[in-house]
Amino acid sequence: MIDFQYVRRVQDYLAEASTFQEDAKTLARLIQNSVRQNGQIWVAGNGGSASMSNHFATDLTLVKTISIRCHALTANSSSITAVGNDFEFSKIFSIQLGRFGREEDLLVAISSSGNSKNIIQALELANTIGMKSFSVLGFGGGEARQKSNHSFVLNSRKGDYGPTEDIHSMFLHATREVLEIDFQK
Repeated sequence: MIDFQYVRRVQDYLAEASTFQEDAKTLARLIQNSVRQNGQIWVAGNGGSASMSNHFATDLTLVKTISIRCHALTANSSSITAVGNDFEFSKIFSIQLGRFGREEDLLVAISSSGNSKNIIQALELANTIGMKSFSVLGFGGGEARQKSNHSFVLNSRKGDYGPTEDIHSMFLHATREVLEIDFQK
């Protein structure tokens, strides 16, 4: 017999995510504004969120209605390991962002805990540059919630990574869909 507790947790978290739709529209608007200013989108995350960062960057570059220049700060393993080795792991995103990021760009940070040092440092650098930021967070948001200009926060139970990541993925796919629809007008 299959235990559907997992599916129920996802459904319960999603039912509690009252800002899901409005936050997806906000992220889509921020992406649109950055594109209109000739900006780029930078995406970062760790672990499962790193995979999601790569996936979201790919999805954004494939939007048919607008040309979005999007880069996953998680995609270049040579840069990540060089920065981690030569500096420290907490700087793997901020050093890359510091070299290439501009005020008209947008940082999208994805983190279940919202407390990863490398995510926090990237958000702090984005603030210093004057770059807008949007964080996709779980477990109540953590420190990243305060460092971000905007965020979608899932109030999932600390350590409940699977359902948190599933809903984050749904949120990012919904954002892409908003972009496709909005730019068809």
